[in-house]
Amino acid sequence: MSYLDDQLQLTREQIIAHCRKWVDAWNYGDGSIDQILLDNYIEATIETDVLTYPLETQKWITEESEPELWDIIMTADEVDHNHSNPQVWVKLVRKVEAVTTADQG
Repeated sequence: MSYLDDQLQLTREQIIAHCRKWVDAWNYGDGSIDQILLDNYIEATIETDVLTYPLETQKWITEESEPELWDIIMTADEVDHNHSNPQVWVKLVRKVEAVTTADQG
């Protein structure tokens, strides 16, 4: 039995909506990221955890089956280790935007 057996399983549509909501909160549309995320490690890791926890608990999200969503998880981990680098945040935002935009079309 896996810990994932006890986790709420969301649809792909719900996961995409969740990702879009969080990236919209960080991204000002001009390539800039909220300064508090760059300055405060605790705030940054809370935000990336809130983004990725639902993704990490989905049985159906694996590197093989959903490489784009898996890449969001890995990039968020990269942000956790380098939160003060705005380019890493922008990379995460772009990955989420790519998945959410592709899902709309």
